[in-house]
Formats: sequence, structure tokens, C-alpha cells
Amino acid sequence: GYDVILPSAGPTNALSAGYRRLPAASITTGTPVAADSGKRIQATGPITFPSGVFSDGDFLVVDAGSSSRTITQGSGLTLTLEASGGTGSRTLVANGRCIITYTSSTTALISGSVT
Repeated sequence: GYDVILPSAGPTNALSAGYRRLPAASITTGTPVAADSGKRIQATGPITFPSGVFSDGDFLVVDAGSSSRTITQGSGLTLTLEASGGTGSRTLVANGRCIITYTSSTTALISGSVT
């Protein structure tokens, strides 16, 4: 990948920005935990997104693999389909990908290959 080194306050400190690998989440089915924020779930079954675990700015990427997967709106969470405004659980199509971005601990947006 590429790194961009930005000047910083001290000679030994540098901020790095650029391409990074998207690390794997701790689950492939079930409910992600806080440590999974910013990671990719290679789904092998349904995924339930919880309320009260993630906060504004947390995101997760879900890849369906060769089968469609159910993306469930957990109890207390409002999962809104980006651009349409519809809420609720979704189906991630086979070979599709979606991104869930939390806007608070109880609200999240979903975008991508979902119905």
C-alpha cells in the first residue's frame, strides 16, 4: 500500500495515513463485539447488530460469501437503509458486501448489496 507521512510536533512523531488492510472480525456469524469495530466480517451465517455496544463513527464491513445472509436489527437498534430511509433487518445478497455505520449507540446506517 501507500503511506503518506504528515509533519508532526516532534522529530520522532509522525502521523501515517493511507491504505491499510481491513482486519478480520472475531466472528463469522452471530453478534459482533466492540473490538470488531472497523473490521470485516466474512459471514457464514446471520449477523445481528446490537444496540449499546458501538458508538458514533464505529463501522463494520460484512461480506456475504457465496450465499445470501440475514442482517438483523438487534433489540433497541434502529438500522436505517441509507438513502431510502427504511428501517429493519435486511438480506445481504450472495457475493455482496455491506457497511454498517453507527451514528449513535442505538442508530446505524446500512449501505451496500442489501434488500
